[in-house]
Amino acid sequence: MTEFYIVPPRKTAQSLDSNTLNSTYLRLDASNGPLLGKLDMGEQVVQLGLKASDPSSPSGGQIYWNTTSKTIRVYVDGVTTWQSLTVMPSSTQGGIFYGTSGGTAWTAAGTLGQVLKSNGVNPPTWMTITDQELNWAAPVKITYDPSGGAFATYNKNYGLYTSGTPRATADGALVQFGHGAWDGTAGAFAGSASGTVLGINVPTAFGGNIVDIQENGVSYLKVTATNSVTIGASSTTIGLYGVTPVARVTGYNVTNAETDRSYDADATTVTELANVLGTLIADLKNTGIIG
Repeated sequence: MTEFYIVPPRKTAQSLDSNTLNSTYLRLDASNGPLLGKLDMGEQVVQLGLKASDPSSPSGGQIYWNTTSKTIRVYVDGVTTWQSLTVMPSSTQGGIFYGTSGGTAWTAAGTLGQVLKSNGVNPPTWMTITDQELNWAAPVKITYDPSGGAFATYNKNYGLYTSGTPRATADGALVQFGHGAWDGTAGAFAGSASGTVLGINVPTAFGGNIVDIQENGVSYLKVTATNSVTIGASSTTIGLYGVTPVARVTGYNVTNAETDRSYDADATTVTELANVLGTLIADLKNTGIIG
């Protein structure tokens, strides 16, 4: 069996006698088995080689102290570049661990409700969200499941909640969607000077639906960009001015009526009245109020 010896500083490896070696030397056998027991080096320290840059022709297992980056550099078999061994600084309770140009560091501890803000290559900082813009690079989806999970834990009856009284201005709303700068300029939203709860604004070129409320794929309220409003489906009940909603009355059928929307009450005929009534029924049917 071949034996190897690691000689501590100020020792010589010449003329070693394997029978008289004492605990000053670290003995490894050919199997490279694990070391057992305590290795006492007294007050001595191990000093790595000092270099300002990585050696150009490294071998696996080499290690040195880089005086430029102030890091321990190791060359590992199977990895084509030198790797740094980073010493983690003392942690800060409530802080976040992040990388720096010279190693790693911890942020200060944030306070309740704050979020971490990236500052590019500079250290991140904690931020309290007040009047901040969040610019999303991808769609955002919020899923509400009141049957379990976190919603059951928090015992809330809402998935998205906005609280507050709209500011008394025509330039915006408590909740606002759509186009424009919301600042009163040309093309921007122009609501009530007393404030608006929900504001929606679309550009002139938009040709779709501004609002479309549906149930199981059936639209019940639709507002289009062409200024048309559709309320209800064929089975919808409607009540105006606080009247209990009822189904649309159908069955009106007028024949031989001529379109007539005006008459003189002091000089009219039954035929003229019949034509005006027939025209009125046709108009109400065309708007869907009756059928």
